[in-house]
Amino acid sequence: MPREDVSPVNKGESSNYRIGSAAEYSQVRNLAHGVKAGDATSIAFASKLMASTVRELAGKEGNAVLVPIPGHGGLAKYTLTLAEGIGNLTGLPVVNALISDRHEALYTIKKKHKNTEIVPLEMEQVKKIPVGMFPILIDNVLDTGKTASNAYKALDMETTKM
Repeated sequence: MPREDVSPVNKGESSNYRIGSAAEYSQVRNLAHGVKAGDATSIAFASKLMASTVRELAGKEGNAVLVPIPGHGGLAKYTLTLAEGIGNLTGLPVVNALISDRHEALYTIKKKHKNTEIVPLEMEQVKKIPVGMFPILIDNVLDTGKTASNAYKALDMETTKM
């Protein structure tokens, strides 16, 4: 069941963002791992599963672009493939706009019972979002929200008013 929320990135900030989820993590855990592994069948299924939620977020105007979130290697790889799959199904363009520093996977850190806040996760916008379009960040898991929050903060929202 899709879930949507409108809330500030951090308490005290005025910028709003919307979160759309195709399913709770417990329901798609194996699928998420398949996507991360680059399995084409998993990516195709996840793209189809996520497309309806993305269509809802894009709204009737469809003035949105899909922005894949970089992985722990610094680049968007499986998330880029996932965004392209969703783009093919929705007709929305993909802008590979973000890079990040290389870091240990947050999943691995959590597995070791460590605090993910100790990981400095810096992201940088390397491509502009077309004027009049708003970004829809694409990732295969929303867990702590740290990666999505940092991706949102890295985008130049002055040129991408929602």
